[in-house]
Amino acid sequence: ALDAFDKALALRADFAGAAIGRGDALAALGKTDKAIEAYQRAARLSPQSALPHAMRAQLLERQKRFDEAESAYREALKAEPEHALVMNNLAYLLVQRKSKLDEALSLAQRAVAANPAVAGYYVTLGMAQLARGDGASAHKSFEKALALNPGNAKYREHLSLASTGTASKPAVSAAALKEPTP
Repeated sequence: ALDAFDKALALRADFAGAAIGRGDALAALGKTDKAIEAYQRAARLSPQSALPHAMRAQLLERQKRFDEAESAYREALKAEPEHALVMNNLAYLLVQRKSKLDEALSLAQRAVAANPAVAGYYVTLGMAQLARGDGASAHKSFEKALALNPGNAKYREHLSLASTGTASKPAVSAAALKEPTP
């Protein structure tokens, strides 16, 4: 697959989709730094798209390069200010870092409003509410997540935490919060 993307880029150096595909292939091979470079190239080729920034941010998060990941998510939101998944993932990152919790709450609320059918967005909202000390609202958010995805044990764990009013390390990853494919 990597060879195919390289050939496509050799034929058309401005093909952002091939640069993203190249980044995906490199990430799958564990070549994270090269994948990040490929996503940066794709972002330069397609500045109106949030996708290459978001993909880079997720890789940076996995490497625990949180400041860079936050910057990449913010670049994604500059490209597409109402991108629900990006808003959710930035909110999740801020909650994990216990940083800018008011902004995290606002982003999570906007993500839920943009796509109320995604259970993971309610989990992020609940985590932001819980981190800000609002256990009652967090409880409602986790209940909504469970209503949308009743078999999810981690969502039940979050609901239990909201009931006791204690926060713990988030039990879901940004990757787990990706929008479902129809």
